[in-house]
Amino acid sequence: AEFHLRVGTPVLAGRGAVGGSWDLGMVRWFRIRSRGLLNFGIQIFPGRPRAVTLFVSERRRVYPGVLLCVANGALEKGDAIGEGCLLLPAVRLEVGAEVEVRTEDARIAVKLTAKLEESGDIQLFRYRAGDGQR
Repeated sequence: AEFHLRVGTPVLAGRGAVGGSWDLGMVRWFRIRSRGLLNFGIQIFPGRPRAVTLFVSERRRVYPGVLLCVANGALEKGDAIGEGCLLLPAVRLEVGAEVEVRTEDARIAVKLTAKLEESGDIQLFRYRAGDGQR
């Protein structure tokens, strides 16, 4: 399998030993040094990443996504996720859109409040949890 890394590519970076926590970031720059060494910089986004499924009701579509919870990364029934960031494929959603975020054990309505990043591959939004938690 081929792998292409370019500016704007989202990446997961592990911390500590096996089973440690992960951070989500984005490649920001590349620099080729002498003797063919390649350096690159990754901006780490705040919050703990959690894989989720996004349901966009007005389009009747389902997308994979990554929730960056500012609290502890948990998303379980009864949790208040408040605010954080949501990374999704470039499906061209806009600020103000409401989506349902689902895991195996929770459904939470969120409103996209600010677009932080956009590329041909991804969109990163700030979100605020709504009242529609089940």
